[in-house]
Amino acid sequence: MRAYYYKVWGTLLFGWTSLYMVRVGMSPLLVPIMDEFHLSYADAGLLSSAVFWAYTFMQIPSGYMGDRWGHRRFLLFGTLCWSILCLLTGFVTSFALLLVARFLTGMAEGTYFGNDRPIISAYTPTAKMARGQGISAIGMGLGMGFGILFAGQIAEWWGWRTVFILYSIPSFLACFFVWKVIRDPAPASWHPDEKEVRFSIAFRSKSLWMLYIAHFGTMYMFWVLGTWSPAIFLELGVGGIGSSGIYAGMLGLIGVPALILSGVISDKLRQRRQNRYSHLAVCLLGMCIVTFLMGFGLDVGLSSAWFVVLLILGGLAVWSFFPPFYAILSDYVPKKILGTTFGAANTVGFMASLLAPWCTGYLRDQTGSFSWGFYVAGVVLLLGLICTLIAHKLSGRDGGLRF
Repeated sequence: MRAYYYKVWGTLLFGWTSLYMVRVGMSPLLVPIMDEFHLSYADAGLLSSAVFWAYTFMQIPSGYMGDRWGHRRFLLFGTLCWSILCLLTGFVTSFALLLVARFLTGMAEGTYFGNDRPIISAYTPTAKMARGQGISAIGMGLGMGFGILFAGQIAEWWGWRTVFILYSIPSFLACFFVWKVIRDPAPASWHPDEKEVRFSIAFRSKSLWMLYIAHFGTMYMFWVLGTWSPAIFLELGVGGIGSSGIYAGMLGLIGVPALILSGVISDKLRQRRQNRYSHLAVCLLGMCIVTFLMGFGLDVGLSSAWFVVLLILGGLAVWSFFPPFYAILSDYVPKKILGTTFGAANTVGFMASLLAPWCTGYLRDQTGSFSWGFYVAGVVLLLGLICTLIAHKLSGRDGGLRF
C-alpha cells in the first residue's frame, strides 16, 4: 500500500496548481484589462499586486491559527473561499470591483502556505524532506505555467472574464480533495515536549531573518517575471496575448524538473552531512547573473528567442531555491511553531510581490523600457545572496539554525 505521505504530496500539489492558476491568470490579461479600464502600467502593476497585499498579511495569522487549532480546517476554508471568489471575478463590471475581488482572493489564498507546509513536514520522512517539500510545490510551477498559457488562449477566444469562470473549476476540485484526503497529524507528531517553545522565535532569530531576506530577493525576481513577462514578449514582437502567454508560461513549467532535481540534490547533501546553505547561495547567484543579463539584453535589443532562453535559466534558478529553503525550516524549526515560522517567511518573501509588479511597471512608465526593472531586481538578489552567506556563517556544522 502506497505511503500516506504520497497522497498528501499529491493533494497539496493539486491545491497549489489551482491556487497559482487563479493567481497568475491575471498576468496575460493585463493588456486587455488596461485597454478596457484605461490603466497605466503602474495602475496595472497595482492591480496585479492587489492579490498579494491580502495574501502577504494573512501568512502569519493563518500559520499561527493553524499551529493552535489545526491546519486542515484552514486549508479547507481558504480553498473554498478562493474558488467562490475566482468564479465571481468573472462577473465584475468595474475596475474597483476587480480590485476588491482580487484583494479578497489573496486573503483566501493566504491561508494555504502556512498550513500545507507543516502538514508535509509532519508526514514526510526526514530523509525525503526536501523532495517532499519540492514535489508538493510542483503545483506552483504547473499552476503558473498552465495559468498563464491557458489564460491567454481563453482570453483571445472568449474574453478575459471567462478565464476566471473556468479557473474556478479546478479550485473547487482542490477543495474536495483537501476535505477527502488531508487529516491533521496526531498530537504526538508535533513533539509535545516542545510546549515551552515561544512563538516569538519566528520573529527574533537572526538566522531566520537572514533566510527571510534571501526569500524576499527570490520572490522579487519571481514576480517581476511572473507579472510582466507576457507584456515583455509582446514588446519583443510576439504576436497576440495567446502567443506571449505560451512563452511566458515556460517560467512555471520549468519549475517541475527544477523542484524535483533540487529536492533530490538537497536531500543528498544532507545525507552526506553537508548543509543546504551552499545550495541556496548557488541558486541566488544564478538568479542574479540571469537578471542582469535580462536587463542588458533588453537594452541592446535581444530577440524573443534569447529572452526565452534567459527566462528558462532564471526559472531553473528560482524554483531550485525553494526545496532547500523549505527543508531547512522543516528540519530545524520546532514543530510547535512551524506554521508560524513558515507564515513569517512567506510574509517577508511576499513583500516582494507587493513591490516588484508596481516598481517594475513604474520604471517602465518612466524609462520606456523594462530593463531598469531587472537591474533593480538584480540588486535585490545580491542582498539576498549576502544574507544567505551570513546565515551559513551563523549556522552550525550540521547547518542548524541558531535561535
